[in-house]
Amino acid sequence: MLYGIPVEETLSEDAMKKIKEEEAKKNVREVSLMNILQGSNHIVTIYDFGIIPGESTTDVLILMELLTSVSHYVRNGGADREFVIKLGIDICKALESCEKEKIIHRDIKPDNIFVNKEGDFKLGDFGLSRKMSQSVSVSLRKTKGTPIYMPPEAYQWGQK
Repeated sequence: MLYGIPVEETLSEDAMKKIKEEEAKKNVREVSLMNILQGSNHIVTIYDFGIIPGESTTDVLILMELLTSVSHYVRNGGADREFVIKLGIDICKALESCEKEKIIHRDIKPDNIFVNKEGDFKLGDFGLSRKMSQSVSVSLRKTKGTPIYMPPEAYQWGQK
């Protein structure tokens, strides 16, 4: 299934192979960017990963530290003032680590922020991330991110 459509009914075998390869490359790129950031206390730690090709999909399995999503944590325990302040500080530290390595995350939202048992917040899901060295015209031409979390200048590309 690809977006709910049986791919064997809509795509040629070559087209399907190309999609699987591109998806696998994207996931490997995500893991490689996260590996660059390993050692930062506020970036999700990845221990290992593997690519498993299938008939209609390519799965990438990522072995990472056990964390809880912020969305789940808030639903089950609430968020007081100290929680929000610590979240802001920790995610700013994560973004500082990204900046040092010239990585742009491009998808900061609650679903991509996690908390560990000690109450430290960590940034994960680097699927839309890019190195700053990539061509600006290529990386900015296509709108990337989750629309409700995007700044207006990214969402309304080309408008003042």
